[in-house]
Amino acid sequence: MSLEISRGSAPSRLLSLLGDEDAGAFAALGKPAALNKGATLYEEGTPCNYAYTLESGVLMLERLSMDGRRQVLAFVYPGDFIGIEVSGRHLVSAVALKDATLTRYPISEIDAMARNKASVDHALKQVTNRILAYALDQICVLGRMDARQRLMFLFVHLMHRQMLEEPVDIDIPMTRQDMADFLGLTMETISRTVSRLKNEGLISQTSAHSVTINDLAHAEELLDLSVTDRRADEFALEE
Repeated sequence: MSLEISRGSAPSRLLSLLGDEDAGAFAALGKPAALNKGATLYEEGTPCNYAYTLESGVLMLERLSMDGRRQVLAFVYPGDFIGIEVSGRHLVSAVALKDATLTRYPISEIDAMARNKASVDHALKQVTNRILAYALDQICVLGRMDARQRLMFLFVHLMHRQMLEEPVDIDIPMTRQDMADFLGLTMETISRTVSRLKNEGLISQTSAHSVTINDLAHAEELLDLSVTDRRADEFALEE
């Protein structure tokens, strides 16, 4: 999975790793693109012809297991750089949860630049290594959580991805089935757990598509986010 974690409305983390001249040359490769809600940007198993920086909207990365079940692997926010795979074929599908705008870069031109500029090659490898470290941390963390903790993990994760200073009206752009497939739960468990968290006073909802965390300190203590917070800090751009 090629997903670079960065701050919500910030420029691509990849460009931030390059000097001004190289960043300008890389940016010049890009062309604008748009995607309607529900549309697929690319499908699992298809050739990697373009990489993308998301400029606005939200995407979801998903993959089918060998038994045909869907696994949601990540949610893509503005500033994230996606689409490059070592194998040359997409390991995931990318689907728009909202109308989206992107910058599209031809991978053949990225490869040519990386061969000629060591700084670009290094930046691409650095992004890829950080992606893997974050993905492994997330798998380990979710694997030892119960349903209540997993759902709170998602809400806190979305708060940070949306760069909210306060955990109020966190946008929930995905369906409950998407949430279930991301957290390894069933839709019924998601519904029961949302009700439990509201009854406990940990969260409140003003609409079906937003959540407020009423006690962020309690939520983070519940999750023990020391590992994932450290990774998020590594990927975040300085303000």
